[in-house]
Amino acid sequence: MRITLGKYYRADSLIHNFDPRLKIVTSFVLMILIFCLQSLWALAAYALILLALFACAKLPWSCFWQSLKQIVAISAVIFLMNLFIGTGETVLWRWRFIVIYQENLLQAVKMLLRIVYLVLTSTLFLTLTTSPLVIAAALEDLFKPFSKFGFPGHEIAMMLSIALRFVPTIAEEMETLEKAQLARGADFDTGGIIKKAKGMVVILVPLFVSAINRALDLATSMEARCYHGGEHRTRLQQFKLQARDYLLASSLIGALVLLLLGQVYL
Repeated sequence: MRITLGKYYRADSLIHNFDPRLKIVTSFVLMILIFCLQSLWALAAYALILLALFACAKLPWSCFWQSLKQIVAISAVIFLMNLFIGTGETVLWRWRFIVIYQENLLQAVKMLLRIVYLVLTSTLFLTLTTSPLVIAAALEDLFKPFSKFGFPGHEIAMMLSIALRFVPTIAEEMETLEKAQLARGADFDTGGIIKKAKGMVVILVPLFVSAINRALDLATSMEARCYHGGEHRTRLQQFKLQARDYLLASSLIGALVLLLLGQVYL
């Protein structure tokens, strides 16, 4: 099980060099606008935009497929919920008490595409092309105006960066523990739900213990380096917005706005 969330792929591309502050703002605006896309042609057009962004980011296509594999289960649940909950007018298929309406199928496809686009957009901008330390620094800059009201921007940015950093580490450790238990004869596939849940205890207990130990080691290391939060702290890396950053952000947001307008007038 490979987890792409929190894994940074180093490359020299337009997306990698995009200012991280504007990258975070742009990605959130795009994710909001995704849910405003209603027509299938607009959703298909955004798929082309995503493919172009992945190509510009010089990412291996394995990252693209790994991101999709991680949301198969939740995507299937959301698709089935939209397919069978509610009623429509045009019946496409009926078998006993199971009825599939054309309107529900169309809505299920649209929601599935939105979830896929949401995950791909967030992983493309926030994790695959931006390191956790840069994300923390960008969030700290974005939260800085709120520090006048007592908002702990630096601390929250640090917690988010640490969480993103340790997601792939914990996932890899879980995979190692699972393989070790399988080598000892453990069986996680047969039996009922209760038996499978009991079998997962041998993985979850050492995983939680290891996560707590990592947190304690990290806290000790930060204290040894005299870390005291964001007060009077400086950074070697300073962000500076350039014309290409504004151009890329405005182009992406403008493309989705045009798609939204096209839904109204076409």
